[in-house]
Parts: sequence; C-alpha cells; structure tokens
Amino acid sequence: MLVLTVATWGGQRWLAVFSLVCAAVGLAATVLFFSGQHLGLGLGGMERLAVNPFTAWLAVFGVWLLVCYARTERGRKALPRR
Repeated sequence: MLVLTVATWGGQRWLAVFSLVCAAVGLAATVLFFSGQHLGLGLGGMERLAVNPFTAWLAVFGVWLLVCYARTERGRKALPRR
C-alpha cells in the first residue's frame, strides 16, 4: 500500500490518499492488537480493524486497475460490447 501511495502521488492523488489512510489505520490497529489494547472493540473487533483496511484497499485498487485497463485500446477490444 505504501509503495502504491508513492507511485500514484503525482497523478492519482485520491488513490494515494486512500492508500495512505488504509495503511495508517491497518498499521495502527495491528500495533494496538499486538500490544493488547483493544479500545473496547474486543479481540475480534480489533483484529477486523487491523485486517479490513487491506481488504477495502484491495477492492478499490482492483476496480481502479479494471477501469484503467478498460480505457486502453487493447482493453476496449477485449471487453464485451454492450
């Protein structure tokens, strides 16, 4: 996530900021999870808070890649017509 943040900072600022936020939330939650601070969420809630930012980032990144591919000439030929 952090590598994508650096790579897209100049062009796709929204994706870079989203990646940075997901990485920060996931990292902070992971540190809190392993230190035993569950912030009232319980063990499972803190575990989800540590893992789910990656899942959300992966979904957004996948859709972004699909949209970028669909905008290319090769992608327009490969995708089915409506």
